Amino acid sequence: MKNGTFIDNIDTFDLEQIQPFLPSLLLSSFSSACVFSDESLDQLRRRLLEFPQCNSLFQILSADVMAVENDLNKATVEDIDSIRKIPFETAPPQMKLKIVAFLLDRIARNMDDGTNLDIFEQESTLEEVVCAMTVCALYMPNRFDPALIIHPLLSIPNAVTVITMLICNVSDSLESTVDYLLRVQLLDDDNVISKNRNNLLLKLLSIDPYLVERSISQLLDANTSNGNSLALMLICVCLSSAQLINNLLCALLNKRSLAAFIHRSSDKPAVKLLRDRISEAISAFSSRFAVFSVILISYEADLSLTTESSCTHYDIQKLQANFKEIRAN
Repeated sequence: MKNGTFIDNIDTFDLEQIQPFLPSLLLSSFSSACVFSDESLDQLRRRLLEFPQCNSLFQILSADVMAVENDLNKATVEDIDSIRKIPFETAPPQMKLKIVAFLLDRIARNMDDGTNLDIFEQESTLEEVVCAMTVCALYMPNRFDPALIIHPLLSIPNAVTVITMLICNVSDSLESTVDYLLRVQLLDDDNVISKNRNNLLLKLLSIDPYLVERSISQLLDANTSNGNSLALMLICVCLSSAQLINNLLCALLNKRSLAAFIHRSSDKPAVKLLRDRISEAISAFSSRFAVFSVILISYEADLSLTTESSCTHYDIQKLQANFKEIRAN
């Protein structure tokens, strides 16, 4: 989106691929500061006509943001309570923006008591909710830039879908959001917020795969238990078998703490996933060099591997023993 390639090639995408970006595409199609050619804009507008919801989204995008921000600044407790009682579905566009802005403000300040959060689970109006969130993020960044509100948003219902849709339409915030998700320290790997963080990170990295290896390096450099666990998850989920071998081999040889983490964390989901991926990698490669690389990884990380029948011609235990003897000498 940011470099214009998406819009210039809009006719090559199907409706499902275009739909997550509707708010930002609508803004681009009518922006006076638009840098796209007339031909590209005509193509974009023709494609947008294929979406019947564009009219309601455009009305939200055209709402008076300054008025909403002024209302936020001077809102009383009574004002907040009054707005919370207005149903989003039947509200006019200006009020829809106001409802979402007030809700985001409460969420960002950890003042929400759980009411009205079902707005994020209503499929029929979710696009309008995200559209209003996009307006808030773009035009009130001091309050609602995604990097500022990402942490409290991780606890809302349907968090991964909602935040991903938002980031699709505030594309400049993708890298800063990924960076925040990599840095944030969460107390429990198994709680809802941690799971949402992990799943959201995978979603965002699928949008921009160029961030994957940089993210892995950043996590490994942090040299923390949570960072190593998250790095292993990214290595196992985001990389091909060849990339996995290369990245993991370098990481284990250069960052000794990762091997120690794997050794003492055999029951963690990321290590279990790693064990499965390593076994798959042995099956995927026929060259002895590739398999030996995997054996080196398994030795450095002290992994117990199980192998499929397709690779039983490699005696894994024997190779590991031979490597151990070589290293000892």
